[in-house]
Amino acid sequence: MKNNKTLLILFILLAGISIFFIYRTKYSTVKDELKNFSVSDTASITKIFLADKAGKSLTLSRGNDKVWVLNDKYSPRRSNVLNLLEVIYKVDVRTKVAKAAYNTVLKSLASNGIKCEIYLNGKDEPERVFYVGGQTEDAMGTFMMIENSNAPFITHIPGFNGYLTPRFSTDEMSWRDPALFTYQPDKIKSIKLEYRNFPQNSFLIEQTAGSKKVFSSDGSNPLSNPDTIGIDNYFNLYSTVYFESIVTTLDKNAVDSMLSLPPAILLTISDADSGSKRLSIYPMPLSKTSLAQTDSLGKPLQFDVDRVYGYLQPDELVILIQQQNINKLFRRKIDFDLNKSNSPVVKKQKFSAFMLIFN
Repeated sequence: MKNNKTLLILFILLAGISIFFIYRTKYSTVKDELKNFSVSDTASITKIFLADKAGKSLTLSRGNDKVWVLNDKYSPRRSNVLNLLEVIYKVDVRTKVAKAAYNTVLKSLASNGIKCEIYLNGKDEPERVFYVGGQTEDAMGTFMMIENSNAPFITHIPGFNGYLTPRFSTDEMSWRDPALFTYQPDKIKSIKLEYRNFPQNSFLIEQTAGSKKVFSSDGSNPLSNPDTIGIDNYFNLYSTVYFESIVTTLDKNAVDSMLSLPPAILLTISDADSGSKRLSIYPMPLSKTSLAQTDSLGKPLQFDVDRVYGYLQPDELVILIQQQNINKLFRRKIDFDLNKSNSPVVKKQKFSAFMLIFN
């Protein structure tokens, strides 16, 4: 009897060991290349292509200058690029997809997965191609599968709490850098600023080699003694100006209605590299999200005094701009006139072009 118990225990142990090795062998039969999603040398990445099943796609590329470009014409958000590269560098397999969920995950990847192609060292063929699916139930893992494979995995970044799908977004708008102006001051050819209701403050500044001239906005009445240092300082402001966001909440009719009106302020910039850019500024109607709802006397406001709409051409984008980011650009012609700008009367005059938008 004792010997029978011993044999039974030994049989159970051997069966357990056999099952363990069968499972381990089955798992190990998945080739390493079918579960290798990461790229250890992200500095060698020269292009990343993302595409979803809805037909949206985007391309990030960089040349010898190491500068990333979005769809061959825009600057991408630096944070988005860094977040995506972090995934590509650190992503690791947490486990295989459970057998019970295998078919469901496979169908989801086939119908909703985002395709990611990674190119190295300027090559025409991708080094990695895989599909990115949704999140696991605990939102701590992300389903992924190498192209031409039928072995989906649950992936993660060790130490990161969350799933990775949002970093593979194919929405171009969310990738675009919110840079409104990034000019090199010495390459600016002209700046024209026009105030609809206060034309006497409008101006045109033209810059050529060794010369800076200031006119009224129509090119007449040049200043005899322009403040060249002040102009240099003013041009420097255009090296870093940002907008808040691209407006996607207005439908086409609302946009067309806004653009049918003359802008409160029109800013036109021409430079040696990119040609001409035009920014039309319109007041933004007051909303529940506006910080200020009343004026200093307690009367309800009609417009948001902290933000405005901007229409940027030739991009044809409607953007939201904060006062603190744009107000520094609003000057008067007289501010560049050394014969008048230093007079006590002019210095006492208060000028807030941002407030002119609402008059």
